[in-house]
Amino acid sequence: MARAVASALRSSPVESLAALPPGEREAIGLARIVGMNVDEIALFSGVEASEVKARMRSGLGRLVTGLRPASAS
Repeated sequence: MARAVASALRSSPVESLAALPPGEREAIGLARIVGMNVDEIALFSGVEASEVKARMRSGLGRLVTGLRPASAS
């Protein structure tokens, strides 16, 4: 999954991230682009670390799902 997400972000990071809800986009952007850890993102965003993890998990799942070809189901 990490390779698929990294590939999507390399190929078109703006389009990939723009498709995510704001909270997920912020969490993934701060982690992958800025290099913040979960606790730093939580402090910056004003949410619990568990919420940051949930946003990242959901957002990464959306990115991976968006990369699958339509005929893959």
